[in-house]
Amino acid sequence: MTKNLLKIIIFLIPFLFSSFLVVLAQPTEKTLIESWEDIQRNDPKTIVFEKIEERRYKFKTERFPFDGELKILNITNMDNFDYKSTVGFVELELVDLPDDFFQKYSYSYSAWTENNILYYNQETENWLSSKEYNTEMQKNMNNQEFFMNFKNLFIVFILIIFIILMLVKVKNINKKNTKYIKDAQDLMDKSLKISQKSMTISAKSNKILKEILKELKNYNKKL
Repeated sequence: MTKNLLKIIIFLIPFLFSSFLVVLAQPTEKTLIESWEDIQRNDPKTIVFEKIEERRYKFKTERFPFDGELKILNITNMDNFDYKSTVGFVELELVDLPDDFFQKYSYSYSAWTENNILYYNQETENWLSSKEYNTEMQKNMNNQEFFMNFKNLFIVFILIIFIILMLVKVKNINKKNTKYIKDAQDLMDKSLKISQKSMTISAKSNKILKEILKELKNYNKKL
């Protein structure tokens, strides 16, 4: 009983280890915030990005007129099943914004909020910015398109080979049929020649018989 249990445990170890790695690779709020901080810090339009305390930052950008406090209000993760990734939303507040801010700078603010949406790639185990994710998706689409084109070319190549083989086979069949027809024609010619010879021999035989009968009649008359 103990030996059987040990065998079962040894058999399950690879599966348990794989499951353990998958659990470790799952995205967390901590890694999402750290990646978001790097994106904000490395944004060419960012002038100041300094951490004050957890989820609070001093922030200044060239995208729109703001120099003040940036606060993380909430973190939301959603599974993106179509592309085997997790989408992370960093919901923010720009503290003490003027009342007319969104009327004046709605476009530039919307462009900035793209940096607050991140995508977790299960294969690379990294959070990607929207720009990086779109680049990766375009690359994957190009690879898939190349693969599909290659697949289509391969199918066309196989069809061409099949057609060539069929044509060769038909040509060989035609050659065989031509040979059979020629052999039959030769046989018919030989048969006709034999028939003609037979008819000639038969005519000569009849002529000889007629002459013999004529001689016999003449001989009988003399008797």
